[in-house]
Amino acid sequence: KTECIREGSPFRTGPIATLADLEEITSAWVHWYNTKRLMHRLKRRPLTEAEAEYYTQQASESSWFTHNEVCIKAGVVHCFLSRDTLTSPH
Repeated sequence: KTECIREGSPFRTGPIATLADLEEITSAWVHWYNTKRLMHRLKRRPLTEAEAEYYTQQASESSWFTHNEVCIKAGVVHCFLSRDTLTSPH
């Protein structure tokens, strides 16, 4: 993206001399875009914050999750299933 490579960009730490420099800057921008950027449709919150709230709400409303431990870390939801929840209810 142009905004990450332009002069004065907060993602730049110096001149772009190599492909590795460009990849580092682009990677920093992608990380910011996916995790830190404030999204208007999410009431000016980062995606990871809104996603964590959504899964926390789902866990508290769903009886399926009552037998599971839900751990939200760094915007990623990990579900740790107990053995009895692995069997199909059907």
